[in-house]
Amino acid sequence: MMRNREKIVGFDRTIQLNWIESAVEMLLQEKTPDEIWVDLDNIIKSVLNGVDARRKCKTVIFRTWIKVPDKEKAFRDEALKLIQRAQPLERLAIHWGMCCIAYPYFRDINGIIGKMLKFQDEIDSQQLIRRAVEIYGERETVIRSTQRLIATLRNWQVIDDNEEKAIISRKNQVKIGLSDRIQSWVIESMLRASEEQSMPASLIKQHSSYYPFEINPQAAILNLNPRLEASKLAGIEDVVWIKY
Repeated sequence: MMRNREKIVGFDRTIQLNWIESAVEMLLQEKTPDEIWVDLDNIIKSVLNGVDARRKCKTVIFRTWIKVPDKEKAFRDEALKLIQRAQPLERLAIHWGMCCIAYPYFRDINGIIGKMLKFQDEIDSQQLIRRAVEIYGERETVIRSTQRLIATLRNWQVIDDNEEKAIISRKNQVKIGLSDRIQSWVIESMLRASEEQSMPASLIKQHSSYYPFEINPQAAILNLNPRLEASKLAGIEDVVWIKY
């Protein structure tokens, strides 16, 4: 088993939503990775002067959407089709799913936030950092990356973050509704991001890592995705899995 100090963070930059949106638009325009790298640099340059800082931000975005593993390319391509017709908040859900697949750290830390917000209205950011350290080890990288993830979520308008008091609260406290087809894609992203091959429908509905979104794994929604299947576990609870 990988020890805490060996777990890779990867998502270690503050990523603005317009940067990741721009990268997707370039993909839809069928630009090459080299062209996207240069054009994205010009966009990020308006915020970040440092060449190395821009490179690291682009690396996070490329791993999420552009340089994806072969086994995820068809799934990514379907996301590109969906995102063209999606509403802005639905686009956010698609970015979220891609980030969870590319970066277990993104999934894990958001899972902590989601769990904590089930029981408390506000989170002290130091609480979150302590929990992140428990999973990923007591390293400066983990502390810094958690702070940057909080800044990312604030930029994406998912959380309210009082920087002065270091308090996190769920923005508007209302889950984001999604179309049935996008829900079915998001459910598949949960399974792909998970270390398990299947997941109980009750866990999908309340998945802590996907706390901003309303997810209902009903048969009508699952049936929209030919790769998803559900059956009852011991005749009691529905379990959903991906058909390969």
